Amino acid sequence: MDNESSPRTIERVGNIEIPVIYANSIEVGISLFDVTLILGTTLVATAERAVIQQTARVIVSPQHAKVLAKILNDNLADYESKFGAIPVDPDDSSVTRNQRA
Repeated sequence: MDNESSPRTIERVGNIEIPVIYANSIEVGISLFDVTLILGTTLVATAERAVIQQTARVIVSPQHAKVLAKILNDNLADYESKFGAIPVDPDDSSVTRNQRA
C-alpha cells in the first residue's frame, strides 16, 4: 500500500465525554523510562507562596515526549507566524526546570 496516495484513516474510540482539564501549571518529571507531566491550576500566587491544585498526571515514554515536543513546537511556530510572537518573561520565577528521578 502506498502511504503517499492513500491517507491513513484514524478512528477514535472510547469515552465520548473526555474530561476537559485546564492547566496553568505543569510540572515535569523525567526518569530513564518515562516522562511525567503533572497538570495543575494555580490557586494562590504571591512572591512568598504558591498553591497549586494538581488535577491530572500524564505519563509517557521519552520517545512519545520527544514527538509531543516537536508537535507542540511546530504548532506554536505556526501560531506565531499567524498571530505574532508569544511573549514569555525569561525571568518569571514560575517558569522553572523541574526534574525528578
